[in-house]
Amino acid sequence: MRITSLSLFLGWYVVLLLAGCAVSAPVQEMSNARQTIQAAKEVGAGEHAPELLSIAEKLLDRAARKLEQGDYPVARDFALEAQEQAMLARQTALDKSGNRPQND
Repeated sequence: MRITSLSLFLGWYVVLLLAGCAVSAPVQEMSNARQTIQAAKEVGAGEHAPELLSIAEKLLDRAARKLEQGDYPVARDFALEAQEQAMLARQTALDKSGNRPQND
C-alpha cells in the first residue's frame, strides 16, 4: 500500500489536533470552581464550613498560579479539586444551617 503525502499530512494533523486538545487551558474548570465557591459562600459556608471553603479557595489560587505558568494539566487538577471542596463546603453549610435552597 502506498502512503500519499496527503494521507500522511492528514494523519499528522489529527495527531497534533488531539494533542492540542489535551493541553488546552482549563478555562471552564476554573470558572466552575469560582462559581461553586461563590455558591458555597451564599449558603453560609464561611460560617458553617470555613475549613472546607478555605481549602477550596487555596486550591483555586494554586490553579490560577499554575495556569499563569502554563502548566494546564496541574491547573485543571487543582481547579477540579477546588470545585469538589467547594461542593462539600456548600453541602456542609446547608446541613448545619438547616437551610435548603429552592432548587435542591
